[in-house]
Amino acid sequence: MASERFIIEAIAHMARGLNLEMVAEGVEEDYQLNYLKNLQCQVVQGYLIGAVMPAADMEQFLLQHNGAEAVEARRVAAS
Repeated sequence: MASERFIIEAIAHMARGLNLEMVAEGVEEDYQLNYLKNLQCQVVQGYLIGAVMPAADMEQFLLQHNGAEAVEARRVAAS
């Protein structure tokens, strides 16, 4: 686990240094989310956030979770 932690921290450091947005995938536990927040990771994906769902259900999910801007952006991009 220690070697994994060092790799994650190195990637986070490189992302910040290059001014890149970091996206963490596979977040399933609260401790993982807290660890990533401490590394200034602002975008996460995983079962802790939401289960896999059909694309048609995603719009409703975003609306319920303050993602109205994302839904509108998707509508604009699709037009």
